Amino acid sequence: MLHKNNSIKYLAGNKNIKKIISEPFSDLSLEFLDELSKNIFKLKLVKKYKDLVTFAFWCRRKNLEEIKKDILDNKIRLGLGILFHVTPANVPITFIYSFVFGLLAGNSNIVRVNQINLEQVDMLIEIIKKIFSEKRFKNLRSGNLFISYEKNNTISDTYSSMADGRIIWGGDNTINEFKKKNTHTNCIDLFFGDKYSICLLNSKKIKSLNKKKMNNFVENFYNDVFIMDQNACSSPHLILWEKNPDENSKIIFWKNLEKLVQKKYLFTNDISSKKFKILNQILLNNNNFDTKNFKSKLVYNIKLKKINNGIEKIRGFSGIFFEYDLNKTSELKKIVNRKFQTLTYFGYTNDFLKKLILDKKIGGIDRIVPVGKALEINLIWDGFNVIDKMSRIIDIR
Repeated sequence: MLHKNNSIKYLAGNKNIKKIISEPFSDLSLEFLDELSKNIFKLKLVKKYKDLVTFAFWCRRKNLEEIKKDILDNKIRLGLGILFHVTPANVPITFIYSFVFGLLAGNSNIVRVNQINLEQVDMLIEIIKKIFSEKRFKNLRSGNLFISYEKNNTISDTYSSMADGRIIWGGDNTINEFKKKNTHTNCIDLFFGDKYSICLLNSKKIKSLNKKKMNNFVENFYNDVFIMDQNACSSPHLILWEKNPDENSKIIFWKNLEKLVQKKYLFTNDISSKKFKILNQILLNNNNFDTKNFKSKLVYNIKLKKINNGIEKIRGFSGIFFEYDLNKTSELKKIVNRKFQTLTYFGYTNDFLKKLILDKKIGGIDRIVPVGKALEINLIWDGFNVIDKMSRIIDIR
């Protein structure tokens, strides 16, 4: 039996998982997630982890009921069965969002947690174990399992072969590796691969901000980037300023961001070492970069002389940004491809952005959100309706 394998650490749930299928957004799943939210807010250290606070707000029953209205159709649906989740190491709490995706779609779930012994991950696992121990959630405990193991093809092959669906997060190599594994004929796969994100800023709107609004805007930008050290696929690397940007506005923005980073960001030795290694690698090929404005070791804004296809291969980390002045927003079309995930923006209307995407038929970008909303995961992700993908429709006539 696989559960006797010493390579696997069983974190929470049922080793002998049962296939328990329900309707999407079942009362029991909403009750469980609301209880999870309440327990997170009770943690003494919760304010230390903005990602936990964001998740706890998101999974409140009231919020999920609103999402249900927007996302669920009137068709008769049930979950697929057992989902196998493989989650990334670079964004620690992705595992809990992936689990919620599967749970709300009506499935049992086997979730591989990539990083354990991290404080926020350990706290989440302990809360889940506590809630699973309650009698009212006995059924959920029976049908869900959280595990951890080092890369092991035998284990991954076994879980893949028993799954009715898989949600796999990771880089191109991970995705391609799992595509090769044997699965049931009817197994449904949802792959969330490596993506690239950008930010579009209107300098004239920034210039008009008073001090309070400027501070709020800069803090929102900070949250998009520094909470996850710029590792999240939705954190921007390229900052685009629209046509004839006001240089003074740009200077004010970068200075305010630097002050906030200095005040709030924990710049550890490990982060510092990795950051400067990445920066040196970037600057080895600097024909397209203008670095004369470097004045800080906290925030590096590298000006691009031109933008080309393949810009998504050049990425920052922990406050390394690339910026470019667009002649017109339609220039986006020549660089955007399916690797582009999130466009954050400030100073534009929804109608303007809809027209830009639709009129120019831009061949990428899956979500467009205001600055400050980059890390908010939703049930439509990377262009897919997760509930639709991970449940099946029963056609009754």
